[in-house]
Amino acid sequence: MKSPIYFTPSPITNDEIAGAEKIREIVDDIPDLFNTTFYLARWWRAYNGDLDRIKQNMKDLFDHRRALGYDRIETHLLQTKLEFAGKTFEITKVVPFSYVLHSYYIMQEAFTRAQLEVEKATGKPAAVVSILDLSGINTAALLNPLSVSAQFVRLIVKIWADYFVETLVPAIYGGEWYDDSGYAEKPELVCQKPIKIEPEHYYNCDLLWQKYGFTKVPPKCLEIIKRKQTFEVQKICTTESQILLWHFTVSTDIEFMIIATNEMDDEQIVWPKITLKSLGTPEQGSISCKCNCKYTLLFKNPTRFLTPARLKYAIELCSNVII
Repeated sequence: MKSPIYFTPSPITNDEIAGAEKIREIVDDIPDLFNTTFYLARWWRAYNGDLDRIKQNMKDLFDHRRALGYDRIETHLLQTKLEFAGKTFEITKVVPFSYVLHSYYIMQEAFTRAQLEVEKATGKPAAVVSILDLSGINTAALLNPLSVSAQFVRLIVKIWADYFVETLVPAIYGGEWYDDSGYAEKPELVCQKPIKIEPEHYYNCDLLWQKYGFTKVPPKCLEIIKRKQTFEVQKICTTESQILLWHFTVSTDIEFMIIATNEMDDEQIVWPKITLKSLGTPEQGSISCKCNCKYTLLFKNPTRFLTPARLKYAIELCSNVII
């Protein structure tokens, strides 16, 4: 019988500890949960001390968790209480791709919390192993870099590369993570049994709009966004709790976010920035708005190549009356 193999983290060096202090000097709003020397030292290591990249990626991550509200959710509820985690099937015809991307941020949050809990208890750096089960995956589809499968994996890997800290190993793989909430098929599996996707499960892009009195998605506008350029759509909320609805498809990578500006010109991120691309479904969403606030939807083409992004979109403000 083979002896078990244990994985230990690389030691945190004195230079990385000093780097953690430099991060504290330039980033003002680090959440208390994450403001540990080990956590910040890993950021220093991951970006080779590039403070500009650390500051920007930290801001994007912290904005994401605040805007979607999962910074205030108990760890054991992350996978069931949030709409994105609850509705995500990793198939592009069932949910908008942004749901999958948001879910990976939420998964990262759960992993990081577990790692920090271990470090708090032991006083030592913690490490885990994440197992990606690729059985049943058609890997041949990944050979074409322009295929939906390849684009799907590429943007998920971007999140892994930027933020992921792998923790929480299910018991079935030798770890200690059990899910006794009733969500999992078996507690030691942590996950639900895979569901066979049928055509009737495919995403119906009209349902969101019908919920607020539209018969279907309104006529769409076309915008060509050149490289490094940002296209904005602004809507002003005139009645409390109006609903901002959006629907769009885009031909290449796009950075999408929504900012609210009040009468005092104070800005707040109300929909966090992610990099996405339309795959099998359009991107859609809705948020409740505050009176006398201006809502700016930002679409940035981040590519350095000459190929422009073709954006087709429908964006409306409507009353908060559910049909």
